[in-house]
Amino acid sequence: MKINAVLVNIYDSGKEHSDFHSDDDPWLGESFVVPSLSLGGEREFCVRPKQQRSDVTKISLPHASLVVMDGQFQSEYEHAVPITTDKVVLPRINLTFRYVVPELCHIDNPKQRWDS
Repeated sequence: MKINAVLVNIYDSGKEHSDFHSDDDPWLGESFVVPSLSLGGEREFCVRPKQQRSDVTKISLPHASLVVMDGQFQSEYEHAVPITTDKVVLPRINLTFRYVVPELCHIDNPKQRWDS
């Protein structure tokens, strides 16, 4: 597996979150691997099929958890880190590793927004 980029997300509190999305940026190619390393506070990670959005699977990610999203994961599923307001949550750092295909770097991203 080749990696040439890392995306760093910092969640300072339980109010910071990531809405349901897929890591489907055009410069990643067709089928790719996205390892995701969680450091710090424990957070919930949710996954749902794009074709059955009400079927949500929730996974607890404690410190040093590694989730590997590979194959057709990004084309078939969406994932999220929801808001957590019912308990105190320690800060969390999430690192997602990717391989950006050099020949595809010129492609603009059609996503409307990046924030959550």
